[in-house]
Amino acid sequence: MDRPARTLVFDTSSRLCVCGVVEGVRVEARAVGDVPTAPSEGLLPMIHGCLEEAGRTLADMDAVVPGRGPGSFTGTRIALSTAKGISLGSGVPIVAVSSIEAAAIDAGSAGPVVVALDARKGEILLAAYAWSEAGGLRTLIDPGLVRPDEVRDRIASLQGGAAVAVRGDAPASYPEAFRCEGWTVEPDGSPLVSSPLSLARLAAVRIARRTWDDPDALEPLYSRPPPVHGAGRRD
Repeated sequence: MDRPARTLVFDTSSRLCVCGVVEGVRVEARAVGDVPTAPSEGLLPMIHGCLEEAGRTLADMDAVVPGRGPGSFTGTRIALSTAKGISLGSGVPIVAVSSIEAAAIDAGSAGPVVVALDARKGEILLAAYAWSEAGGLRTLIDPGLVRPDEVRDRIASLQGGAAVAVRGDAPASYPEAFRCEGWTVEPDGSPLVSSPLSLARLAAVRIARRTWDDPDALEPLYSRPPPVHGAGRRD
């Protein structure tokens, strides 16, 4: 491929849905709205709108890039089911990426970036990342559930004198757990929304290598297994 990759990206893992069309490092179209309860109610119209704004069609895309979580049970399932439907109907391959890794890129911090989401039930989904010398994202703390009283020890272990950026809605629910010198909480209590560019950046290496996801095997990333209610599941 002798041009930058063109991608259709979207993420519905938080309380807001983001969608965009990206070519290389240029965002050609972007839309943000409430997360729909079904693709036809919000996500698909946003996708069509972004493609129209960018002057592109699905045939122009090199990959469809959904955020696969962790996050909302319903939201992550909507993103992946939409991506699978698009891929099946158009032949455009899927490269799914981590929603919270994309959010860490958006922090734009030279030091550690902590993603902290309120996982309910008195627990926090905590992960931490940093840019490696090679220019990629390096995992410092694998995503996992912790109690609020465990947060300071986990983050302090990676601080090493560097400023720590904290993103996500957990600090609004557990403010005492995130009050520590050298920690910058941004933005406090707001839903975590990944930018189209960060989603595209995470997918770029795999697109260049043409390593696609198998739609039949692709599953969301959950903070905990979804609860089962009878024959179905819900948030």
